[in-house]
Amino acid sequence: MHSKYSGMKKFLISISFLAIVNFSYAQKELMAKTSDKGLYLEHKVVSKESYYSIGRKYNLHPKSLASFNALDITKSLQIDQKMRIPLLDTNFTQQGNSGTPVYYKTDEKEGLMSVSNKFNKVPLANLRNWNNISGNEVKEDTRVIIGFVKSKELP
Repeated sequence: MHSKYSGMKKFLISISFLAIVNFSYAQKELMAKTSDKGLYLEHKVVSKESYYSIGRKYNLHPKSLASFNALDITKSLQIDQKMRIPLLDTNFTQQGNSGTPVYYKTDEKEGLMSVSNKFNKVPLANLRNWNNISGNEVKEDTRVIIGFVKSKELP
């Protein structure tokens, strides 16, 4: 009997761990934003991060990162500082189905055509395929995959 409860305890601990890991990953979805400089992601600097480590994470040259943020690369980053990560041809794709998904949350009465136009005219067929959508309509606040970050360091 003891081993039966021991096995159950290990099982519950394993399930709890997986739930925590899934929850923490879900909190870190990459959400696309737009600016006059183009598409970008927001990244909050954590301890020991530098232009180089962030650049490596997002497959981006450190100088591009500094330039996009109008920062001096010779100055240190601050913990909790928000960095804009540009989505460029070198680190972002809207073709295929590999990499870390980048999402956009839809507005009221916004369809796939509007999302396509807002994000580099990504083909509607890709949007439908990535998001398992058959038509052009999406509900408000739907998270829609609009492309993928190409990086070996992101999950």
